[in-house]
Amino acid sequence: GCTVIRVGRSNEGDGGVDIVFLTKGAFPVVGCAQVKHHRSARKKTGPDTIRELAGVIAMHKFQLGVVVTNTTFTPDATW
Repeated sequence: GCTVIRVGRSNEGDGGVDIVFLTKGAFPVVGCAQVKHHRSARKKTGPDTIRELAGVIAMHKFQLGVVVTNTTFTPDATW
């Protein structure tokens, strides 16, 4: 139920955002998503990814940010 714009290509620098989206409805939200895919299930997404996305949200005035991973987050990233 969102309008979605993919930013950049896979495995390339994208400035911390892979997807920009706009929700539909009476109160639309402009958000962004950073997607992290790890080849090994042991590799976890760390706090640098979270900090980078927080910076992007602040700089570009997104209303919502989401980090998506196929594995898990480190304790520091979760905090």
